[in-house]
Amino acid sequence: MDNDALDRGEMRRIRDLIEERLAEDLSLEALAAEIGVSPRTLSRVCLKQWGTTVHQYVLSRRVERAKTMLLSTDLAVTAIAFDTGFSSQSHLATAFRRLTGLTPKHYRLIGRS
Repeated sequence: MDNDALDRGEMRRIRDLIEERLAEDLSLEALAAEIGVSPRTLSRVCLKQWGTTVHQYVLSRRVERAKTMLLSTDLAVTAIAFDTGFSSQSHLATAFRRLTGLTPKHYRLIGRS
């Protein structure tokens, strides 16, 4: 296989795995093993095709899921953090603020007003 290319099906499988297992271990090594490539190959291909690292893509998907949950549920922010794969409420808050400019609590407040 060309080291700089994965077919559409493999890339779709990676995206689907990330969505399905958002709360689980989504390390580069674990994802690469799912499609039988080296972590280095997966890293290069994702950067080339998505314009971002696997880690940043996973973080962005976790924040998007957290945004949905903040507006559609009354779960505590801590519960949402764990349900979306963050190690703590603080980890969610840091990533959330970096990507949205808001804290999860503030996002919930303005999203419901």
